[in-house]
Amino acid sequence: MLEKSEKEVTKFLRENPNYFEEAKLQKKTAWNFTVGTAKSWFAYNFTSESFYSVPSTCQAIGTNCYVFVEDAIWNSRVTLENVNAIITDFDNSTPANPNKGIYQTDVETFGNPPDVDNDPRIIILILDIKDGYSGSGGYVAGYFHSVNQIAMANSNNAEIYYLDANPSNLSTEDGLNNVMSTTAHEFQHMIHFNYHDGTSGKPEQITFLNEGLSLSAEVVCGYPIYSQGYYNSEYNHYLFDWRSGDDVLKDYSRAARYVNYLYDQFGVEFLTKLVQSKNTGVAAINETLINLSTPTDLRFPQTIENWFTANALNNKIINPAWGYSIANVNKVNPLNHPNPNYQSGTITVEKGAVDYIQFTAGKNLSIKFDDFAGVNKLKFKAIKYDFSGNATVEDLVANTQYTYADFGTNFKNNFIYGNE
Repeated sequence: MLEKSEKEVTKFLRENPNYFEEAKLQKKTAWNFTVGTAKSWFAYNFTSESFYSVPSTCQAIGTNCYVFVEDAIWNSRVTLENVNAIITDFDNSTPANPNKGIYQTDVETFGNPPDVDNDPRIIILILDIKDGYSGSGGYVAGYFHSVNQIAMANSNNAEIYYLDANPSNLSTEDGLNNVMSTTAHEFQHMIHFNYHDGTSGKPEQITFLNEGLSLSAEVVCGYPIYSQGYYNSEYNHYLFDWRSGDDVLKDYSRAARYVNYLYDQFGVEFLTKLVQSKNTGVAAINETLINLSTPTDLRFPQTIENWFTANALNNKIINPAWGYSIANVNKVNPLNHPNPNYQSGTITVEKGAVDYIQFTAGKNLSIKFDDFAGVNKLKFKAIKYDFSGNATVEDLVANTQYTYADFGTNFKNNFIYGNE
């Protein structure tokens, strides 16, 4: 929903390639806010798709942040206790490490934030985001907007991000954790902009990877991975797609799983080098894999092939690349064929996607996959589960008849899938 104004930022920076160097010379002093400082900040109204001014007051100051709260919700939806809890988590402690806050964790993981306002503290504005929420339905949990990084209309000319206080209840543990997970997420976006602002040598990263990295920031800080139910029921979809409306929740789920899989496999170093890569998309992934301190021969095609297997198997004992250490990553929901006499069918697999077919009944399974996409366009694997739940994985060749005489006797189901 911020895309229109984000494009204006990109256009501005392309037309003013030296903007950031010149801007550093303009603001020479920090904000130096004190508790009680009143200030109105520009924010975005997602219902009218326009900017408006939010009267607020600085309610607390941390080592790495100023916390402003919209005046209209102070001591109703947000209290001093809530603000102090936010500062504690931002500066000092996360579920992942009681001695390291979100600020330090994100900086060590992704890199340095920008600094257009000559003040090392980040401004956190807590407000009731105008997102149309009225007691039910969707809402905007928080956002970072690059318009605040340049001197143009509706810019705050500051490192600022926004946290929603409605419906979030900061007085509950779950409510606070949700807000702080959003904090880790949005702070990554701010850091990311420092390396991909659209100027020369800093190309805009594709949305899928930018969002995936913010979703990994949540996990690195010890918060749960974004809901995986959406991906488990929609895995046959173009990997890098980013949609609007309710479907975007499925894209978040897919991005969270893929980028966190890469983090699980290659560690924090992968996230750092991916953010700071001067490439985008697949080229950035491959560059990052090449530059890891522990060498790997894997490239993007191999990572998604292993990822598809991990999503069906989730067993690092069989192969470290075929599972997760991250909690709450459930196996996908395959298309189940309980009818042993299934004759034939046609499936279209989208680019960078996968489909899973499970056979659970009958005996002496015989099956063949005809690859209409062309030679070597599709890859097929089979996972065989015995009656004790043990699994074996094997590669299949297209246009080849396979007969599993042990199906229904030694093995209770076959989990067969193909990916492009």
